[in-house]
Amino acid sequence: MKSTLRNTLLVLVLLSGVYANGQTTPPKSLFDDIEFRLDDNGKKWEVTPGIREFMTKSIELATKKAPQSKGQAKKMGKKLVSLSDKMIEKCSMTSDGHYVFHTWLLVYLDVLDEFVTIEFEEDIPYILPDLERAFKEYNTYFQ
Repeated sequence: MKSTLRNTLLVLVLLSGVYANGQTTPPKSLFDDIEFRLDDNGKKWEVTPGIREFMTKSIELATKKAPQSKGQAKKMGKKLVSLSDKMIEKCSMTSDGHYVFHTWLLVYLDVLDEFVTIEFEEDIPYILPDLERAFKEYNTYFQ
């Protein structure tokens, strides 16, 4: 089910024509030169109350205590994935904000996958900044 949701999101982003480089063709990878943007008035995109609720819970969970072990990282990743799956199911956003949010969400889901599939505790300090960046970008571009 998770891969189906991720593939659906990918298709939505690709069909929307919203790419970071302003081109109508997709970049080599979703992570190459990806940029998020504010709305046409220079304001943050409005997310639905349901998305806001799940994101608040996710940020609280992730910032409560940094994982110290591989097991803790996997457990946190799985909880964040579960919250994301519920958020995706409840998504009712429309307009360009919807596509910008789903572009961000694809990056975020990839970051969560790093936690779920972590193999070495030594990797934790390298993937935590990715999660912090994802939340920073969310708070920068969405309200």
